[in-house]
Amino acid sequence: PHLSALYHSIREQNLYCSRENRTVSSYAINDHKLLLQAIRDKDRERAVQLLCDHIAHAKANMREGYVQFLK
Repeated sequence: PHLSALYHSIREQNLYCSRENRTVSSYAINDHKLLLQAIRDKDRERAVQLLCDHIAHAKANMREGYVQFLK
């Protein structure tokens, strides 16, 4: 339950802060597809790198959306 609550909290913040950024959905869907493929291929190193890249990209979009919100 705690992990699920954390996920939903982060997801809600991400959606709120990045709602002005139209490219969020397209990059996120692609990131998730690539990550799932790496997991299916049992390529742990690639999966970890893809997840790190995805999180960094999401954080950047959240920051950008938050700055736009403050304007």
